[in-house]
Amino acid sequence: MHFAERMMGAARLHGERRDPMAGYALLKKRMDASRPASGPAAWLRAWRERLHGWGLAPGPAALVALLAVQFTVVGALFVPGPELVTTRGVATSAATLQRAQVKLTLKPGAAFGEVVALLVRHGCKIVWGPTPAGELWLALDEPRDAARIRASLAQSALVEDALELTQP
Repeated sequence: MHFAERMMGAARLHGERRDPMAGYALLKKRMDASRPASGPAAWLRAWRERLHGWGLAPGPAALVALLAVQFTVVGALFVPGPELVTTRGVATSAATLQRAQVKLTLKPGAAFGEVVALLVRHGCKIVWGPTPAGELWLALDEPRDAARIRASLAQSALVEDALELTQP
């Protein structure tokens, strides 16, 4: 009985001292020795082993890399330039309104197509508006004729009021 107990104690002691990964390490060493060191798949194998060393699987890592490249390309190609960005803030409206020479208030039933035709005939460009109240701020091709153009626009059946703006 003492012999059996001593044998079991020795086996337990030997098992506790043994590294559980020692067999795997030996097998891996033998497999690595059997593979060619270079070749078309050597870099892939090295990459895969490095990812496993970091605790990552190659599939999800490749997916993350692909998404990073895709977001970079899409971000670089489809960001609008400054000429495509339009903002309407207080600073923008103040600068825009300084260019306007005439403020036009349209009648409620005025068709916008007819208004545009009227503005083209008079050499006007809309710099701000229309507002919910039907107001348009206009820049003129001929700013010296602002009084004449304002009077002509005021005569139109589409216009409720036309006001010549003076620069401060």
